[in-house]
Amino acid sequence: MYTTKQLRTDFKKGPYAWPGGYEFVWITTDGSLLCNSCLVAEKRNVLESMRDRQSGHDFHTGWEIDGFAIIQETFDSFEEAESLSLSIDFCVHCNRALNLNN
Repeated sequence: MYTTKQLRTDFKKGPYAWPGGYEFVWITTDGSLLCNSCLVAEKRNVLESMRDRQSGHDFHTGWEIDGFAIIQETFDSFEEAESLSLSIDFCVHCNRALNLNN
């Protein structure tokens, strides 16, 4: 189980991986993706949900973080990504197109 302590530690590293400068994306417990900007915007909901889960509550809000991945590429639109024939994922909160597998 990914804890609030781990999230805070990873979040302090900043939004980009080193080396390479690729952006982090956060994975929720239900398998959805949350971009870094949305994690910042919804930090209170995320931390509250994770604390509840760690306390043993048996309900899920969808805000619980289970880990992170690295974004290889972002796109301004779905059409742009689709034209490159890539498998695209989206941020569950803002629908930003993300490419995890280059």
